[in-house]
Amino acid sequence: MYKTLAVCLTKKFIKLNLVPVEKEPVYSYGFEIILSMIVYAMIFIITAIITSTLAPSLIFFIGFYLIRKFCGGYHASTYLKCHFMSVFVHLVAIAFFRLFPHYLFYEFAIVSLSVSCIFILLFAPVDHKNKPFIKNEFQRFRKKSCIYCVAVAIIVLLALVMKTRLGDSIYFFSY
Repeated sequence: MYKTLAVCLTKKFIKLNLVPVEKEPVYSYGFEIILSMIVYAMIFIITAIITSTLAPSLIFFIGFYLIRKFCGGYHASTYLKCHFMSVFVHLVAIAFFRLFPHYLFYEFAIVSLSVSCIFILLFAPVDHKNKPFIKNEFQRFRKKSCIYCVAVAIIVLLALVMKTRLGDSIYFFSY
């Protein structure tokens, strides 16, 4: 569906002389990705509004996006599977926001931080057949994922050591 819409958009832009004909495949792919991102954003925002978790969901999305960006991971073979899995992960996060006892945030933060850092330092970035690395991406993403891991660890540990209100807030937990 996205591919068909992207091709139609590209042809329209070519007709209007906004896109050169020889760049048609590049623009079609770009429009396809943009359409997918728009649909994902709409699904994400609607889910967050329905569950009354807009702020923690946005913070969760930022953290999730950064981990996915730098550390890699699974890439679904279709946009439908991608949207379904993204919604599933988002709903699991919302369940945690709602159901996890707030008085255990500190303990959970230490355990999840430890497990996350171990996995990131051992395995990141994760290559996937649906989106393989090109050129020097592995080395670049490896460095970025380690820096990201250390930065998040420092922030979490500072918040926990300082016993700030941040450390026991739903926003901190959602990130």
